[in-house]
Amino acid sequence: SLLINELVVRKENVSKILILISKRGELVNASARSRDDKVDCNWLMREAIKGIPNSDGGGHRPAAAATIPAEYLNDFKKNLLRLLGKK
Repeated sequence: SLLINELVVRKENVSKILILISKRGELVNASARSRDDKVDCNWLMREAIKGIPNSDGGGHRPAAAATIPAEYLNDFKKNLLRLLGKK
């Protein structure tokens, strides 16, 4: 969380969504941050985990996180890209 928080405060990242994904054993943790008021990171994480078993996610509009089983990482990434409109 410290790394992503540091990155999001940089002025070149003001209008960007930053998502950091890390694998720890059989789980994947994703942290999303944005300073853009149009982006709801809480909604993004909750929607991205839909249909993925044994996952959890949520947070606040500017900062949220998700935890998913590592075997579903590709599904999670596809969901994120679809939700962000980048098929």
